[in-house]
Amino acid sequence: MSSMDLYEDGFPHGTKEGYERGCKSAACPNAFEGLTICRDAFMRYNRDYAYRKAVDAGETPPPRVSDTGTDVGRPGR
Repeated sequence: MSSMDLYEDGFPHGTKEGYERGCKSAACPNAFEGLTICRDAFMRYNRDYAYRKAVDAGETPPPRVSDTGTDVGRPGR
């Protein structure tokens, strides 16, 4: 795979599939829009049972929730 393939329309950025297809760095195009990057989606898939269950069922995954009960988005943002 060429690195240019990461920028084609329809590439599944922000998903574990995007990570598995080669988008493995913080340079994921989603990072510039404040969205989940492929690496974070892949790590969450492997650590969060509810997220994995939703992804495997083809549903929209639940947002990450902090101790205060709010969506925390991407760390550091």
